[in-house]
Amino acid sequence: FICYVCRETINGYDHFTDNERCTLSNQSDKIHYDEMVQAYTNAKNEYLRLHPEAHDMILRYDPISHLSKLPVPSTTNV
Repeated sequence: FICYVCRETINGYDHFTDNERCTLSNQSDKIHYDEMVQAYTNAKNEYLRLHPEAHDMILRYDPISHLSKLPVPSTTNV
């Protein structure tokens, strides 16, 4: 089995109780959001490194603007 959070190979549920980062709760929305923001940041930084003249450029299509804000987790069970 592989942990969805840290991508490490795991043997049983001890992995989730022995560390603070990986939990059994469903964090997939947060994981995907964080990965998309990180990918955007990395791509933008690399582009600006290769094209420093574009530093003040305003994008007509800004990919980060299409990321939804993370929904606030509900504490009630419906």
